[in-house]
Amino acid sequence: MKSLLENDLPAFYGVGRRCICDENTTSLSEFDLTEDNTQFVVGYKEGYASFCGNPFNLSVVNYDTYIGRYTGTKISDGKRRCDFILTDTDTYNIILLCEVTSSIGGMENLSRPIEKTQKDGTRTVVFPKGKYQKVELQLYQSLETLTEVPSISSYINNKKRKVCLMSYLIKRTEDNAVNAFNRNRLMEAEEAGENGAQISCPQIEQFGFDYYRISHDYSFRISNSK
Repeated sequence: MKSLLENDLPAFYGVGRRCICDENTTSLSEFDLTEDNTQFVVGYKEGYASFCGNPFNLSVVNYDTYIGRYTGTKISDGKRRCDFILTDTDTYNIILLCEVTSSIGGMENLSRPIEKTQKDGTRTVVFPKGKYQKVELQLYQSLETLTEVPSISSYINNKKRKVCLMSYLIKRTEDNAVNAFNRNRLMEAEEAGENGAQISCPQIEQFGFDYYRISHDYSFRISNSK
């Protein structure tokens, strides 16, 4: 995937310059992803998204940072993007697009409307359904950008398992830590469970991908087999 992003993507969109796509590799059974620095594959439960049951050699590319390097071009402008792309390097088993996000206080804040301040100082609601809606758009537009490139589309189509994942971290305050933890734990158990909740999202599903949401309290299993 790294080579396709660095070469085929800019060539298809008619962009002359080439940028480096940051990549980490791992064969760890359990690991986390974090947005904090270029070493975005970190120890288990040390980041913002947790994974388990990984039997593969995985390539993890920082897609968000990479596309951001093409600001001012057709690759980047007007398009939202996800944080990471995970692929197995030795086989054609899995491709996973991941967006990590967080909320302070409680899980219910993930659905709070997101506003944008306009130039005249007025505030406009851009995502009525909050971060849930924003993440779906980021994943959808990432798939749209990628699959327009024939070689990348072919690479994706050869993967047996195609996943889009929203992983969220609830940052609990001291005042509501105990009550919020108990309340949100019940909510997350219903929505996320131990391997994420599969969510219906026609925009994403049209590309052949399944869409999941999961709390960082849980871990997403890379392999289907236990």
